Order: sequence, then structure tokens, then C-alpha cells
Amino acid sequence: MADVDSERSGSSFRPLERESRGQRMIAWLVLLAVVTALMYPWIVWGISRGHDQDTHLYYFHAFNSQFRSGELYPRWLASLNAGAGSPIFFLQYPLPFFLASVIHRGLALPDTPAGESHALGLVFLLEAWFFATAAFLWASHFLKSGQAALVALLGLTLPYVLWIDFYTRVALGECMALGCMLLLLYFSEFLSSRPVVAIAGLGIGFGLLFLSHVLSIVMFTPFLLAYILLRNPERRLVSSAVCAFAGGCLGAGLAAVYLLPLASHRRYFHAAGFNNQPGGIMSVETNLFPLNTTVTGHFPSGWWLLNWIIRAFVFVAIAVGVWKWPKLRGLPFLRRAIVILSVLAILAIVASPLVLGGVSVAANDPIAAEIASFRSHMFGFAFLSLEVAVCAFLALELFEEKKSVWLLAACLVTFLLTTRVTAPFWSHSSFLRDIQFPWRFLGEFSLLLVGLIVLVLRPKQGAALPGKHRVALLLAFFAPLSLLAAVAWQGPERFRHLLPDKPPQSADLALPTYADTEKLFGHLTPWPGGSTIGTRVLSGSGRVELQSISPRERRLSADCSSPCAIQLNLMFFPLWSAVESDSGPVKIDSNRENGLAVLRLQPGAHEIRLQLPKDRMERVGPWVSLVSGLLICVLFLFAAVQSSPR
Repeated sequence: MADVDSERSGSSFRPLERESRGQRMIAWLVLLAVVTALMYPWIVWGISRGHDQDTHLYYFHAFNSQFRSGELYPRWLASLNAGAGSPIFFLQYPLPFFLASVIHRGLALPDTPAGESHALGLVFLLEAWFFATAAFLWASHFLKSGQAALVALLGLTLPYVLWIDFYTRVALGECMALGCMLLLLYFSEFLSSRPVVAIAGLGIGFGLLFLSHVLSIVMFTPFLLAYILLRNPERRLVSSAVCAFAGGCLGAGLAAVYLLPLASHRRYFHAAGFNNQPGGIMSVETNLFPLNTTVTGHFPSGWWLLNWIIRAFVFVAIAVGVWKWPKLRGLPFLRRAIVILSVLAILAIVASPLVLGGVSVAANDPIAAEIASFRSHMFGFAFLSLEVAVCAFLALELFEEKKSVWLLAACLVTFLLTTRVTAPFWSHSSFLRDIQFPWRFLGEFSLLLVGLIVLVLRPKQGAALPGKHRVALLLAFFAPLSLLAAVAWQGPERFRHLLPDKPPQSADLALPTYADTEKLFGHLTPWPGGSTIGTRVLSGSGRVELQSISPRERRLSADCSSPCAIQLNLMFFPLWSAVESDSGPVKIDSNRENGLAVLRLQPGAHEIRLQLPKDRMERVGPWVSLVSGLLICVLFLFAAVQSSPR
């Protein structure tokens, strides 16, 4: 990096001189100790009570039971949907569930809801360690180890990361993805100085990101590419872009065991099924923040206080902007416009409830009311985070450097992508609508804030404040934000966690995306009950008996005295095939009432074998992953040989 930095004199991104390994290790261990304390409930009681707790327990119970029985990669989960099965793991990210299964077996945890909750809780602990470590590595490229540890801790405790994604949403895959994105930012720093290491490291980062939360690839890659272009001199842009592309290809290859079957089976899943859920909980339109929203809630939740703090920070931002106006006037036009636009944006958002009025929700729609309340709280803390960033940006005169202005602009863009200002963009982006929740961009927003925190602490000649004062000002801005979020999201109460009961769901969360039925049912409307579920004679006369059941194979015998239709306790999925021992293939239909598979048989005795065979992509994927993994190891080995003293 030395030659790169010589071309960028005065760059706030210039790496520092190396510290001793012992100093870095101590700072990292202290950081992990603090993170462990913050994740105490996950260690003692397991997965926290939150929005997706039941879903993860429900999925993991089925996944883990098949993994423990010897199935290396469970894709069809046989016990889901009252034993009718689910193809969800053709679509679902697998890495956190593999980690939980390994932990469950390695620690000999009991095969109970409490034991499986503990395994998932320890995965969240690993994700918090991973996030903090990746942030520490990235920040260590520019800061001393103690300051880098502080940056990592502040990044983890940003409201959207710790109190929303970890403790409230319990977003298993997205929490892992945030650490992966920080790892990609870290390895992108080596594109000019050590391209072999960069390619191998980016391959690992992209591979883990694909396996953790594939939607984040679509969301984060444009910002990563912009960061790479920003960090590399013009004469190396092409080579850096090529190396980054090579790393991305290696990462896709590493995750091929998941990606190739996903690409092969994706056509059998339809995201529109999510959008029809009651209350609009999954639709893009419902989950865009309205700019005239107010933060609802009353004492003692803390939401009322959040409203007033948000309003107060607008005056702080304007006051600091006026104070720094003489220096702002000397900036290039585009840079000055971005700074002014940021201040005007937060002013407009705060003023909009006064002009447009608050958002009203139908009193007879409790689901919509709950969504609006949660969204309002999340919007409030995200907006306050933006205000804090703008105030710190102005107070410390970060606008004097192009890179910090770019980070501020990226923060503003990612925030606005969660609001109705960008509704036209979402309405014309059918592919991106599969993300479902535009406010997922608050993850990228939080990572960009970490970059701004790095710049706040980065030593710079002629800085507005010396180093110690910058640390104090940084803590004055961001520490109260973290503490307020902890109180408002009932942080102390979450530390008095209870062991989970068996998850209550009767139907898969993603059921509406693949069930071939005329009815809408899923996690918000229960599976049809009574005699509609199970293997039985649907029409005609006869009897049917299931002889054996395994995840991807079922055998049954039937004896029809007249033409009959046999309903199976098996979710209809186009890749299931049925073969009769005497007459050959049997057509499988769907019961349009409940989405279960139906066989139509002629009079007589029948012995039928149903299978969900592995297709070509499932067989090829593991080999591609193995070859990519070996290639990454070779690249790291080659880089180590190159850097060894001769």
C-alpha cells in the first residue's frame, strides 16, 4: 500500500505503521470479551426471543435431525408442515444451520428445544465475534489496535446491528452477512499491494456471504465496487477490478454446493406469494418508511424521548453547519452540494409529520398496526443514526476530504432507499423486490457508518481536534445512541431471557412461495386442520398405507376397488416422481385445496415408490466448491511463499 498512499498524499485512509502482534492480540481479546458480555443471554439461554426465533427453531429442528441421521446437506425437510415436508433449503441460506448442527453435536447438547436453542444461540455469539473481528481487521488498516477495537465495538452496538438485527429481528443469516461484508472491505485493501491475497480473501468473503444471505450480494456489491474504485489509483483501477471479479467468481465457486441447486430450483419458488400475506407484512410497499411517520409509543418505552431527540438533532446539525459555513463555501460544488443535501434531507424528514400529518393505520387490522409500530421504531433509530453521523461529519470537518464525503453520500443513499422517496425505483425493480424489505439496506448503512467512525478517529495533520478530543467527541455522539437503543428495545429485559418452548408454527414461513394451491396460508394463517391433512383416499373407494418414509423417498401401498384419488401427506413439488412397480411412472397432481400431492389410480393393488432425486446441479455443486476451496488454499500458500524472507 505504500506506493498507493504516496500517490494520495494526505489521505485519511493511509495505513499506519505496524504494531506488535502482542498489542493487536490484547486489543482483539479485550474486544471479544466485551462482545461476549453483550451476548450473555445467547450463551446462557440460547436464541433470544424475537421476530424470527420460532422460524429458526422450526427449521433447525428439521435440518438438524436429518443432518444427525447422516444426510450431509438436507434440502427437503421432511418433518415440516405436519410431516408434508418442504423444499425450503433449496432456497434457504445453509451456513448458520450447518454451524448450529456442528455445535449441537460437538458439545453433545440435548436433542430438545432447549438444546437446539442453545446451539443457535452460540451461532449468534459466533456471528457477533465474527462481526467485531472483521470490523477490527478493517479498522486496524488505518488505526491503532485500541482505536480499531473501539470502532468495532461502536459498529456492533449501532442500533440496527445489535438491538434490531440480533436481539429484535433475530436475523440469523443477515447477522452473519454483516460480518462477511466487513471482511470483503478488509481484503479489498490488498488489491493493489498484495493482489493474490486479495483474490483469495475476497473469494472467502464472497463465498461466506453467498452461504449466509444471498440477497446481500445484490445489495452490497455496488457499494463494494465503488469503495474499490475510491481506494485504488487510476492506473490500477482495471487490475483491481479484475482481481475483485476473480475473487467474486472464486466465492461463487466456493458456494456452488448451494448456488447451483438454487439456480436450478429457483423457478419453483414465487416471491409474489409473500406479497399477499395478511397485513402486507412481506410486501415492499408496506415496508418502505413513510417520511411523515412519527415514532409511536409512550413512557416508559423511551420512544417518546426518541421523538424529541430526533427533533433536537436537526437544530444541532443546522447550528454546526452554520458554524462551519465559511469552510463549506470553499469546497468544490459537488462536495458542498452533498453536504448541504444531507442537512436538508434530515430537516425535511423531521418537518414532514408537521406538514403531512402522522401515518394512520386501520384500527381493525392488528397485523398492519404491529408492522407500522415496529417500522416506526426502526425508522426512528436509523434516522437518528444518520443525524448523528451528519453532526459528527460537520463538527470534525470531514467534508475537506473526498473519501469522507463519498461515505456520507453513500450513507444518505442507503437510508433513502428505505423510504418512500425511492418508491419509483422499487416499483421498476422487479428483481430487487424479491429482497422484500427495503430496510435491509440499513445493514449497508450501518457498515458505511463504521467507515465514517474510522475517519473520525484517523490521525490527520491540521485536524480540527486532536486525537483524544476526537475520541471523546465520537463517544459523546455514538455512545448515548447505543444506550438509548438498548433501553428502548428493552435491552435489560432481554438479559432476563427464558428458555423457549417448542416452536408453535404449523406451516413453513415460505409456504406461500411454493405451495401449488388456490388458497393462501402460511405462518400468519394456519394450515388447514382436521381431515384435510394426511394420507387418505380423497375420492373413489379403497385403502392406502404408507410403508416407509425418508426425507427424499416414500413407499406406499394402495388397493382401489374403483378409480380413486389418493392424497399424500406430502407437499406437492414438481420434482417429486412416482413409479409403480408393475406399470411404471404415475402422474402426481396437486390438491388445489391444500397444496398436497395427489395420485390418481385405477382399480387394483398398487405398490408405489415416490422419490425426489438429486438433479445434475446437486451432484456437480460439491465438486465445484471443493475445487474452488483448494484453489483458494493454493493462492494463500503462494502468497505466503512470496512474502517469506529469502
